[in-house]
Amino acid sequence: MLAGNVVALLSPLIFVPVLTYAFGPQNYDYKSMAAIRLGNDEDIADENQTDLELVPGANGLTAEEYATEQKKLKRASLIAKSLTGFMTICLLILWPMPMYGSGYIFSKKVKPPSTESPLGWLHANIHHSSLRAGSLWASCGSSAVLSA
Repeated sequence: MLAGNVVALLSPLIFVPVLTYAFGPQNYDYKSMAAIRLGNDEDIADENQTDLELVPGANGLTAEEYATEQKKLKRASLIAKSLTGFMTICLLILWPMPMYGSGYIFSKKVKPPSTESPLGWLHANIHHSSLRAGSLWASCGSSAVLSA
């Protein structure tokens, strides 16, 4: 288990430089993602005899709302990155290290607690995200932590 986790965490140290030098740096700046806008909903609104002025969010974001959203996204990103680093250190170093050097042998009766604890964290994190479903950036932050 530890060997697989270490390989998964450290293999990008080898693969990223090799692939970067093999194919050249891409220098992607993510500005094209910021340029993605909602499609024109006027046709759909006309078909359904709906006034777009009555639809929340149909008029787009103002500069102030955009700045506020970016601030929330940066905060969520920081939280996700911090929790990912913390959980990585806990699950790869602090939790398994006491077993090494003690002559510990992995057995079947120890397996259920060692698998139920991470699954409990996963369940709690998903439940927490679903409680805050109205806030999309919080759910994305939780998912980022889970995917690490």
